[in-house]
Formats: sequence, C-alpha cells, structure tokens
Amino acid sequence: MYEAIERGRHSPTTADLVRATGVSRNACSAALAEMEALGMVQRQGHTWKTTTVNLRMLAARLGVMDDYLDQISRNRNERAAWHAYLDRFLTPKVEESVLFDPERDEYWLPPDDAAIWHAA
Repeated sequence: MYEAIERGRHSPTTADLVRATGVSRNACSAALAEMEALGMVQRQGHTWKTTTVNLRMLAARLGVMDDYLDQISRNRNERAAWHAYLDRFLTPKVEESVLFDPERDEYWLPPDDAAIWHAA
C-alpha cells in the first residue's frame, strides 16, 4: 500500500489504491488508517501522501529494530561489494615516465612520398 502511494505520479485516492493493489476496500482502509496512525502517510482531502518519517524511530515503535539494523547492514555490505566491483573498471593514471624514456631516442623519420604512394 505504502509503495503504491510512494510510486504514484499523483496522490492517489483510496479507490485508486484499491485498483492498484488489488486488495479489498476494507483491507485498504484499515492499512491506510494504521499507516496514518504511525505517521507514515497523511490524508489531504480525498488523496493520500507519504510523509517524511524517521525509519529508525518507526522501527523502534514497531519493535523491529533488529530487523531494521540487519537490513541496514545488508545494504551497506551490498553497496561496498558493488563499489568494489565498479573500482575494477577504473583506469589508473599512467605516469609519463612509464610511457616515455628520456634516455632512449624514440624519434622516427616519416616515410617519404614514394613509400606512401606505393602503399596506397
């Protein structure tokens, strides 16, 4: 229900939420009333909007702090693994000394015009 409100392009009505989620009107109204009591959503006229709720405080009120902390830890580990994967594709900075040896003469003469015409 919360995701249907959050992902909608406009603030949905209760009827919109019933159609979008496929739950009964009574179940939808009960879920909306419970979320409104928790401060997750608020009704504005006939439409529903999400609020800025602190997830840590909400988890503490619902008694699911361990699950909340496990989810945060899992997200951090997955994010670290993703960044480690992406770091493999970074191009390291190449120093000029690696590409050019000042003690070695690497100058070459361009080919003359006759060699160019024969190659073509």
